[in-house]
Amino acid sequence: MSRRSSYLILLFAVAALLLFVPLPIPPTYAGRTIENAGHTPLFFIVTMAALFMLRDRPHFLGWRLYAAAGAIGIGTGFLSEVVQRPLARDASWEDVAADAIGAAVALAVYALFDRRSALRGWHRLVALAVGIACLAVYVSPIYVMARAYMHRNGQFPVIANFHSRTELYWTLSIGVRREIVDGALEVEFVADQTPGLGFHEPVPDWRAFRSLILDVENS
Repeated sequence: MSRRSSYLILLFAVAALLLFVPLPIPPTYAGRTIENAGHTPLFFIVTMAALFMLRDRPHFLGWRLYAAAGAIGIGTGFLSEVVQRPLARDASWEDVAADAIGAAVALAVYALFDRRSALRGWHRLVALAVGIACLAVYVSPIYVMARAYMHRNGQFPVIANFHSRTELYWTLSIGVRREIVDGALEVEFVADQTPGLGFHEPVPDWRAFRSLILDVENS
């Protein structure tokens, strides 16, 4: 077994540990977002490793190199979610998409600096556009999460005034439909038993306050 193959096997072993071993991530909005965000860089590394392992092999020249490395990256991501299903882990198509984005960014970055393949200028422009688009998709949930925390903390001690749709990120629906209408949260009950609405992850320190005011209207 070559040293390069040994490194790839070691990388897959580390990736498996990161995917299947429970990590001490808090069950918060930030924790979930950061956990989901970890899929993209992990499969960026997996796909980049596949590119470097295959590029010296004569059967993988030009587009075959990218097709094979992309199949390894995306296929490994898909299989990792399939394996998690019987283990009662949080497998989802969203994670598969995040894995695929990581693989696509790796292919795009490699193409930008590839001097072995006969890539034309427009190939590199396409690679740059794909890389930028994938990075935008990757950063978007992190940006939304950071904006939601800034909004929540900025209006404390108000829990919600429903002047912004950002506040919907801090509500939990149980058997109801909810929508902001004219600066208020309109709630429609759709479940027969125990429907409700919860406020998720409010600011934890309320020691300076002694009362809570709710404005509720039944119509």
